[in-house]
Amino acid sequence: MGEQVLPIGDKLVLRGLRFHGVHPKENKLGQKFVVDVDAWLDLHKAGQTDNLVDTISYTKIYRS
Repeated sequence: MGEQVLPIGDKLVLRGLRFHGVHPKENKLGQKFVVDVDAWLDLHKAGQTDNLVDTISYTKIYRS
């Protein structure tokens, strides 16, 4: 077996993001989606500066 390669960087974990369908039929049926996201990012600069402009917005991930 090959070696497992882990991504380099910081791991941002978002659990239980909830969405609803976009089509009228999906909304009528009450179709819901729950998504988990593991995002590997380089947050080194944000960790050094503690400045919001150097990090990623959870909202951007949620809306993507």
